[in-house]
Amino acid sequence: MAAFPDPLTIVLVLGSAQCLFLAFVFARSDRGNARAGRLLSLFFLLLPVSTLDGLLFRTGLYREWPFLIGIEPMARLLVGPVFYFYVESLVDPLFRIRKRLALHAAVAAGLLALCLPFFLEEPVYKMMFVDVWLRNAGYTPAEYFGRFWYELAIELQVWAYLALIWFELRRYESMIRESFSSIDSITLAWIRKVVIAFALALAARGLSYILFLFFIKFALMYLFAPLAAAFAAYYISYKSFHQKDVFLLERPPLAPVCPSKPKYQKSAFSDEESELILARLEKAMRQRRPYADPELTLSKLAALLATSHHHLSQLLNQRLNTSFYDYVNGYRLEQVKRELADPARSGASILDLALDCGFNSKSAFNKIFKNATSMSPSQYRARSLGSSGQAASAPASAGQAVSAQSDPFAE
Repeated sequence: MAAFPDPLTIVLVLGSAQCLFLAFVFARSDRGNARAGRLLSLFFLLLPVSTLDGLLFRTGLYREWPFLIGIEPMARLLVGPVFYFYVESLVDPLFRIRKRLALHAAVAAGLLALCLPFFLEEPVYKMMFVDVWLRNAGYTPAEYFGRFWYELAIELQVWAYLALIWFELRRYESMIRESFSSIDSITLAWIRKVVIAFALALAARGLSYILFLFFIKFALMYLFAPLAAAFAAYYISYKSFHQKDVFLLERPPLAPVCPSKPKYQKSAFSDEESELILARLEKAMRQRRPYADPELTLSKLAALLATSHHHLSQLLNQRLNTSFYDYVNGYRLEQVKRELADPARSGASILDLALDCGFNSKSAFNKIFKNATSMSPSQYRARSLGSSGQAASAPASAGQAVSAQSDPFAE
């Protein structure tokens, strides 16, 4: 059996082992979203199998286990659908696999029928084929792709699922921004990085095909996908230990809002009602400061205003041209800016001020603050307190007048 002399091979072996470990962990977990747990377990079980050729060919193990040659494409057919179903189970609490399985299964079955002839060949023949292929002798690109053109079809299938997952993530992010004022604990941004890793691996693999067409030996053709799988295993392991609720806990219920203007136009929501709710909203935000609640949701704010979440969402989207998330965090941001500019609060920590104003994490606060002001909170405080120190000799009444004019929430 070939040894593992180089670090890259060790990374691939450990990555495959990590995938199998995660498959066991998520299969055994009894927390929260059991369907998501089972799908994630199946994904990690398929991942090392779907990148098996890279490890077999790099280590020479295909000579020891030639019966495994050709199993990779068949496993790769299932990786995309399983991960897509996992994402769907997170973003849609009503998601049911059975209703959507037929179409996905039909596509996979059709491609599977194309993979089987080579997989069912005699192991000796498959081993000889790989030997010649790895030495880049005896096969022209036309001969290779003439026999294995389904490899390209499988690549397109994986691209299609990556696109579907990306679309679902965008839709989910839009939905939570319409319903929640704090989204750090429920965002699925980590999945974007996994999708990007696989997209880069597919792009690099596509480049290797192009190079092969020009008769250039490209030994890394079977390396990109295993590296992406190893990255996914290590990265998701890291995230699972630092943010466990991302993976298996049930998603919080989303208010059934829809920012689609054509749908809103069918609503019996008059201009008079809109003006009334808008006035109540602005008064409540100024006087009762509901934005100080880090768990404030669209439904909670709608209940405070004695209106429906649908009407409130319509008001924010159409009249104010903003999402619930941006609207609430805009108030939080302005309140923090006032606190940072107040000399009486100069001894308070910036994080304490942010938490008092409704932000639920340092990272979310820093991101929103820097995007809005193009500076860090500490820089803003230093500049604001410096300016207020220079103006300290001004009459108090004049300072109060300027403050009242610049404060958008002043009565």
